[in-house]
Amino acid sequence: MPMPSIGSQEAFGAVGTALIPILAALGVELKDLMVATVHNVTRG
Repeated sequence: MPMPSIGSQEAFGAVGTALIPILAALGVELKDLMVATVHNVTRG
């Protein structure tokens, strides 16, 4: 399966699919995930 591009919503979902069960097993309770549009990015 090809990896989604870095920074894409698909990549975010792929990480979440793996990470959420691990966090749940550790007792971390998460609220509903939200994807928001980023308007300004400062690099450097």
